[in-house]
Amino acid sequence: MAKKSGLQTAVNTAHHAHAIRKIIKGAMMGGVKGAAVQAVKNYWFKIAGIAFVLIIIPVVFFLSLPAIIFGSLFSSGQTAEELVEVYYGDYRWYATQHQSIIEKTFWDTFEDFDYDDDSHTNISGSIKEQGSVMDRNWFVAIHAVYLENAMPTYNEIWDFSRNLFETRITEAETGRKTHQIPPCPETGEERPLYSVISVTRTMEIIYIDQYRLMEILGFGSDEIEWAELIYSTITGTDIESGGALIEGIKLINPLPIRWQSAVTSNFGNRVDPIDGSADYHTGIDLKAPEGTDIKAVMDGEVVSVVFGETGYGYLVKIDHGDGIETLYAHCSAIYVTEKQEVTQGEIIAAVGNTGKSTGNHLHFEIRVNGKAINPRPYLN
Repeated sequence: MAKKSGLQTAVNTAHHAHAIRKIIKGAMMGGVKGAAVQAVKNYWFKIAGIAFVLIIIPVVFFLSLPAIIFGSLFSSGQTAEELVEVYYGDYRWYATQHQSIIEKTFWDTFEDFDYDDDSHTNISGSIKEQGSVMDRNWFVAIHAVYLENAMPTYNEIWDFSRNLFETRITEAETGRKTHQIPPCPETGEERPLYSVISVTRTMEIIYIDQYRLMEILGFGSDEIEWAELIYSTITGTDIESGGALIEGIKLINPLPIRWQSAVTSNFGNRVDPIDGSADYHTGIDLKAPEGTDIKAVMDGEVVSVVFGETGYGYLVKIDHGDGIETLYAHCSAIYVTEKQEVTQGEIIAAVGNTGKSTGNHLHFEIRVNGKAINPRPYLN
């Protein structure tokens, strides 16, 4: 049998950490039964050894996880931070270089237009930039999953960093002047009108966030969770979302299907699916058949019911107290009214395609003190 690489060993080890965390969480929420369910789900292939894993490994493992994953890769005993620096130290320079290449290519296109017999076009250009370069540790985590945990080469890192942004080029006519050319002096033949057209060509460079990149790469829920675990290990944080979690938000799935498999658009920077413009998505989109039940994710009071034809379409907004609100948009039907008290799990609406929408789905948002936050880490 071939000897496993250090990173592959780390991968297997971290998988156990992920499983153990779920088992412990199951025990806290469902006692022995909850722990047993998680143990079977994560270790069905080696269930006989699970007792040892549960009793002896967890405390020691979680304290030493970063060193276990990254320390074995180099005989010098480099830390996770040192390992990331060795391979990804030029990460932002890569991003800058790719952006420069894209901008040069954009400006080069201005040499490609022709003069016609009856018109010519004056083209002016502009470049707009939206967002900022993704956190390097997120990039490292996603790249590790993309490479299936193989050691990266510098060329692979360079090539992968092309995915840090999306671009969109639009043209708009900004003016047109028509001139009458004098008749031909030799023959007196009338000449056609000659038009001078002014066009503005704009390129938008949209830096994307980690969940948009994972969406583009086609990551499933397991791959997303694995990237989150690697990120947590590199940064030494106990989070799964890329940011500190806000206490008091414990949500159930708003749909009767597995929400992780239904995500069609994540939170954050993206290209608008309808008009192709740069867009910041303030929630997540969950695809489901028309009429699928939508449930309240927490107890609360319905503060807004809107039957709109644009934007959110049919919308329900619920206030859960402490500045926390949830929004459910593009519904086909709404079963609650304003000022109605609802309980967690109560059916409040049905999935639809109303408003600005490209198909049947639920647009789900969480707002804290009026600011939209990423729903992913709070959904059960």
